[in-house]
Amino acid sequence: MFFSVWLGGNNTFLANNNCMVRNLVQHLRIKCGVTDEKVVLDLADEEGNLQNLGDYNPRFPAARLLQPKVTYIPILIERNDDNTLKPFTPMVKRVTKDPDFMKNLMEQYERRELARTGGKQARLEPVKEGEKGPAATTKGNVKGAAATPKNPKGGGGTRSKSTR
Repeated sequence: MFFSVWLGGNNTFLANNNCMVRNLVQHLRIKCGVTDEKVVLDLADEEGNLQNLGDYNPRFPAARLLQPKVTYIPILIERNDDNTLKPFTPMVKRVTKDPDFMKNLMEQYERRELARTGGKQARLEPVKEGEKGPAATTKGNVKGAAATPKNPKGGGGTRSKSTR
């Protein structure tokens, strides 16, 4: 089956989703004129949902990712010199004026940045004097570690006596 890629204005082309992701991305790069290997090219549907083509094995069938008879918009994913992601850039300028599309795209950008930084967000406001931060409430436990009660009998396993 086929899907369409919108390049802006009346410029669209049909692509066959019955291929490997690698072949699809190579063809998209040629059609979109993206020659810089550092730039990742992805597709988003008309609602701004990224298809995350780069997250899949290059030999993965694109038919499992892309729906037939749907129009997709190419999205450029670039990195700064310090390897942080730049905000995603749709190659179709008209969709940048669509607030819902851009909101969905920005949310996905923020999720990727959170995943890259290990879920840590930059704290914008300093802790005021007298307030306890999260480190002051852990009482010596490592953050995220659950305190487990010690077994008074000294046994370490959970097997019953009948199975020993």
